[in-house]
Amino acid sequence: MSAAEKTERARTAANARWAKEPDLLKATAPGLKAMMEHFENQVDPERKLSAKERRKRAENARKEHLSRIRLNALRAARLQRDRESEASAEDQAT
Repeated sequence: MSAAEKTERARTAANARWAKEPDLLKATAPGLKAMMEHFENQVDPERKLSAKERRKRAENARKEHLSRIRLNALRAARLQRDRESEASAEDQAT
């Protein structure tokens, strides 16, 4: 099975699972809680900050993480476009 087929199979399974879920917020709450705990541990591992300040910093760390993912995706897409453009230019030159 190709990588693209594996990806599509996983996407299909995920969509089937979420189509049957009556309460998306309830179903995703444990994962969201764990993610925020991860970022809280990252920004204040010794628990010296107030809960409010720790939560604020954890939210900023989460936003930074997601922004970095988007930036990497944009770079990868640009590199892919550049490669395709170069390949197309080479094909036209021959």
